[in-house]
Amino acid sequence: MIYWFDANYFRTYSIHTEGVEERQYQQHLYNAQEYDLVNLIGKSLKEHLQDAYLNSTATPYEQYLQPYFKTYLLNDVELKLCDFLTYRNTSKGVQQFNQTDSTNADYSNIFVLKDTFKTYKENAKTTICKYIHDNILEFPLYGYDECVGCYNEDSRTDVYFP
Repeated sequence: MIYWFDANYFRTYSIHTEGVEERQYQQHLYNAQEYDLVNLIGKSLKEHLQDAYLNSTATPYEQYLQPYFKTYLLNDVELKLCDFLTYRNTSKGVQQFNQTDSTNADYSNIFVLKDTFKTYKENAKTTICKYIHDNILEFPLYGYDECVGCYNEDSRTDVYFP
């Protein structure tokens, strides 16, 4: 699989501390890039863009989307990771993780943090969708029937400022 970003990018740009081990977020990183992006733009366009970025053949229109994909995916992983850093599956069941020098936030605080990540993710999604819809001729592989996350009548604005 070709990653849009790797663990180093996540460690650099996420708000999580350096103490978060890669094994704690690696599966979320994979799932976000393999499945969530397909739900947003469709499998055909995702695969085309991955190949174009890998082979340095992406058009300027395609290149413009890359930082928004990274923002979308980064916030998706951050969102999913919130619960997994507090709660762990062990042989004794689901346990709340705690350290001696810290205390866990109650779930209402975690909910606020998750809501922030959802907002950031939705903002990136809106930008991606509007850009694709406003430049639909540049994205022939984008299929309305294949993409469930991006298509609705409100996504087309005909106003875009690069």
